[in-house]
Amino acid sequence: MEEDSGALIPSLNAARIVAYFTLGLKIFLLLLCGGILTAILLAVLSSSSAGESASALIVISVIVGAFWVFYRLSPVLPAAALDTQASIRGAWNVTRRLSGAILVMVLLLGVVSFVLVIVIEPIQYISGPMYLALSSIQIWFTVMVGVSILTTIYGVTVENRAL
Repeated sequence: MEEDSGALIPSLNAARIVAYFTLGLKIFLLLLCGGILTAILLAVLSSSSAGESASALIVISVIVGAFWVFYRLSPVLPAAALDTQASIRGAWNVTRRLSGAILVMVLLLGVVSFVLVIVIEPIQYISGPMYLALSSIQIWFTVMVGVSILTTIYGVTVENRAL
């Protein structure tokens, strides 16, 4: 929005923060319901002969599915930050045409995250401070990529910007 308060710290807009938090909470609760249903399914499966392989496959599928649903619903978050009206149903509808691309992106992010963990985790046994520094960089990278994805999905789907 290119807002500039002229101050070092931007002015606080409580309405936007509350809207962002509320929509984020709604998305979280939707994903939580899916997680609870999955936990029930896993409990039933773990008592059957399907065992650990099926449980692991279900857990991975649910994690990928949860991220896919999150990114499909994500346009409501930048909309709240920009003080524009958006609904969860509207976000779902507007991201429909990108659902396959979003799924591929989620899978790629999962692979990249997995590789980063595989590379960084053993370092904790060598040097705690180095592990902490690398983990912090990994978290920062993940947050920046996540925010970029949110704003890109919003720009492409809502504002009809070209990639």
